[in-house]
Amino acid sequence: MSSNSFIRTKTLLHIRYVVLALLLVVSNSSTLISQIKMGDNPNAINPASLLELESSDKGFLWPRMTTIQRDNISFPPTALTIFNTDNVCIEVNVGTPIAPNWLCLRKGSDNQNITYFDLDGQILTISIEGGNSQTVDLSGLGEDNQEITELSLDGTILTISLEDGNTRTVDLLSLNTDDQIITNFELVGSILNIEIEDGNSRSVDLSDYPGIVGPAGPEGPVGNGIDSIAYNSDGTLTLFYSNGSTFTTGVLIGPQGSAGTDGQDGQDGIGITNTINNNDGTYTFVYSDGSSFTTDNLNGNGIINTVDNSDGTFTFFYSDGSTFTTSDLTGPRGVDGQDGVDGQDGANGIDGIGIQSVVSNGDGTFTIFLTNGTSYTSPDLTGPRGADGQDGTGIVNTIDNNDGTFTFIYSDGSTFTTSDLTGPRGFVGPQGADGIDGIDGVGVRNIVDNGDGTFTIFLTDGTSYTSPDLTGPQGPIGAQGPQGPQGTTGADGVDGRGIARVEDNGDGTFTYVYTDSTT
Repeated sequence: MSSNSFIRTKTLLHIRYVVLALLLVVSNSSTLISQIKMGDNPNAINPASLLELESSDKGFLWPRMTTIQRDNISFPPTALTIFNTDNVCIEVNVGTPIAPNWLCLRKGSDNQNITYFDLDGQILTISIEGGNSQTVDLSGLGEDNQEITELSLDGTILTISLEDGNTRTVDLLSLNTDDQIITNFELVGSILNIEIEDGNSRSVDLSDYPGIVGPAGPEGPVGNGIDSIAYNSDGTLTLFYSNGSTFTTGVLIGPQGSAGTDGQDGQDGIGITNTINNNDGTYTFVYSDGSSFTTDNLNGNGIINTVDNSDGTFTFFYSDGSTFTTSDLTGPRGVDGQDGVDGQDGANGIDGIGIQSVVSNGDGTFTIFLTNGTSYTSPDLTGPRGADGQDGTGIVNTIDNNDGTFTFIYSDGSTFTTSDLTGPRGFVGPQGADGIDGIDGVGVRNIVDNGDGTFTIFLTDGTSYTSPDLTGPQGPIGAQGPQGPQGTTGADGVDGRGIARVEDNGDGTFTYVYTDSTT
C-alpha cells in the first residue's frame, strides 16, 4: 500500500492585518508625518507605504493577555487585536464593542487530536477534539461487496479505489486545523490507518463497505472571503469581500500599548528627543546631540509701545521686555511740482506797516513784531485735533521657518526674513546609558495662527488650547513736530499787504490770509 503526506496548510492571515495594527499604534505618536520607517535603513522607505518595518533579527510583538484579561477590556472596539496566551492565538474582535466576538486568526485550533474515526453504516466520519468533523456518504459505491484496493491522498483529497476500477473522493481540508502534516495514510486489508506528525492516529474497519462510485454532487457555493482591506485614515477599516460586498468597521484606535524593548541604535542624527513644558509659557526642545532650544513665551508676546525715532525708524517694545527697531521706513520724496505763473504787478500802494518777524510762543499763540516797533500777540491759533492717523507699520506675526531663520510679517502685508540664527553645532558627546522610560509627556504637536490674533496649540495628548488675542495695544500718536525756522524778512510789500489771520490746516501746515485776501 502507498503512504502519502501533504504540504502543511499555511494559516490564512492577511499580512495587511499586521501592518494596519501597527498603524494604529503609531497613530498616537507625538509627531504627525506622512510616512514612517522603523528598524533598519530608516532613510530608505517604500514610497507606497504609510508605515514600513525592516529588521533581520527582530519581529513585531503583539499585546499579550489571558482570556480573562481580554474579557475585562471595556467595550473593545471592532478589529481590536491581541495575542491570547491561553489559546496561543492572535485574536481579532469581529463583533461590536457591546457584543464582542473574538476570532482566532489562524485556521482551526492548535494540536487537535482525532477524537472520532468510524464507519456508521455507509457514512465515514472523521472528527477532532475542537468539534470539527468531516463526513462522506459512501452508499453509492455499489452493491456487490467490492473490496477497496487502494487509498491515496493528493493534497487534501482522499481517493478510495475499488476492485472494479470505480473510485470515490472526499476533501479533508477542514481537518487540517493546526498545520499538522499527515505522516502516514495506509490501508492494511480492510483497516484504514491515518497518522499525523504529533503522533496521533486513528483506525477504522472498512470491510463491510460496499458500493460503486455515484454521480458527482453539485458544486458547492462560492465562498465569501476577504479580497482586500483599505485603511480609511480616520481609524476605520473597509473590508472588500469576494462577493462584491463591503464592511466598514468602527474607529479602531486602541489604547496605548505597553512599552516595548529598546530597539537597535539608529544612526546618529539631530532629532528632538524630548519636549519639556517649563510651565511659564515656554517649551524646551532637547535634541539628540545634547543641545536644546527654549522657545519664547508662547502665552503671548505683544507690542506694548511703539516709539518714532524721528529718523524714519520705529522701535517696538514687546511684553517680554525685548525690542525691535525697524529699518528706515521713509518713502522716496515725490517730484517737485511746477512753479505757478507769476501774476501781474499791482499798483504801488501806500507804504504800510509791515511784519518784521513772527515768534511762536509755544502755546498756540504768535507774537507779530511790526516795522513801526509795535507788536501784536494772536489768540491761541491751535485748531481742533484732527482724526487719528493711519496705523503705523507694526509686527503682526513672527514665524519660525524651522531652518534657523525667522520671518516678521508687518501690518502693511510686507515681510522680512532674518539670516540663519542657528549657532554652530557642538561636538557630539558619548552615548549615555539608556534611562528608565519616563511617563509620556504632553508636547506641542502643532500651532495654528487663527488669523485674529489668537493661536491654537494642539498637544500630543489630543487636547488643544486657544490663546487670547495676543495683538499688542495701539501705540500713542507722536507729538507735534517743532515749528520750522523763521525765514528772512522780505522787502516792504506794495499796498501795505499784511496778515489778516493765520489758519491751522490740521495736517502740520498753516495758511496765512493776507489783507488783500490772498493766501
